[in-house]
Amino acid sequence: MGHSHGHGHSHDRGHGDAHGHLHGHDHGHPHDHDHSHGLFGAHDHDHSGTAVPRLALAFGLTATILIAEVIGGVVANSLALLADAAHMASDALGLLVALGAARIGSRPATRIASYGFRRAEVLAALFNAVLVGAAGVWILVEAFRRWSEPVEVASGTVLIIAVIGLAANLIAAVILAGGDKSNMNLRAALLHVMVDALGSVGVLVSALVVRWTGFARADIVAAVLIAVLVVPQAIALIRRASTVLLELAPSGVDTRAVEEWMIARPGVHDVHDLHVWSIHGTDAVLTAHVTVDEGLGFDDACSILCDMESGLAEEFGVGHATLQLETTAHHAHERPRKI
Repeated sequence: MGHSHGHGHSHDRGHGDAHGHLHGHDHGHPHDHDHSHGLFGAHDHDHSGTAVPRLALAFGLTATILIAEVIGGVVANSLALLADAAHMASDALGLLVALGAARIGSRPATRIASYGFRRAEVLAALFNAVLVGAAGVWILVEAFRRWSEPVEVASGTVLIIAVIGLAANLIAAVILAGGDKSNMNLRAALLHVMVDALGSVGVLVSALVVRWTGFARADIVAAVLIAVLVVPQAIALIRRASTVLLELAPSGVDTRAVEEWMIARPGVHDVHDLHVWSIHGTDAVLTAHVTVDEGLGFDDACSILCDMESGLAEEFGVGHATLQLETTAHHAHERPRKI
């Protein structure tokens, strides 16, 4: 049985070769795999068309306030405002990535990009995380430097910009919350905006404390709190993106459990060359060689494939499985692999 792609394609009736390698199959019975994908691979249909205008509006609001906070932070000498600007830069880039993902997600795979273009958002997320993490570290260093020599903060300017920022974040949150509740891309963008709103509240409170009490270090405390919120998020995002780019197994898939489950299926003797990875971080892709009985009939081979494809999807969330059925004789002729 050459390859089964886990998509319900109809294959021609096969035959054995000199190596005991079984080719092709035609199930001859219902095979209810999803057919809603292009010629080269599965494709997510998450109503991205309706998400694009909402994400675009949210990004426009966030980018505008980001520019205002950077200018205001420099003019007013407010580290808290600059810290929130760094956080908002993270979320602006996050919204831009989400916007790009909504557009890219509607593009079908091609002969060159057989898995589609979704990994582009992983690259963008890694860049985003490194940039924001570096900004967070800079804020902590600057806060340490300013603590011994606090500078005068123009609290009035900070208050005005913080209020505008908070209002913009709340408007963006309302826009995103009105979108498709099942769209994970929109949900993630909404989370970004809500965290931004909390940052604006922190800046607002610190500006009020400085204005009412004259305690200039309140601005530094607010900056540190925002940085402490940003840096762990950046590190977590770097780890997730690196997992995908290094083609490690997704965190939610136990490869040992997958192998044990596959070997326990009826008619299966062994599983080797098992690889599990992710294309864009939320999916799971699997390939494996499955050793079966020497004289396995065609219908039995089809049953094993259908059983494995369905089980891998239901038990482990594997949306794309490529399985090669082979006999023990064929396995003995395979060259040792380095991976």
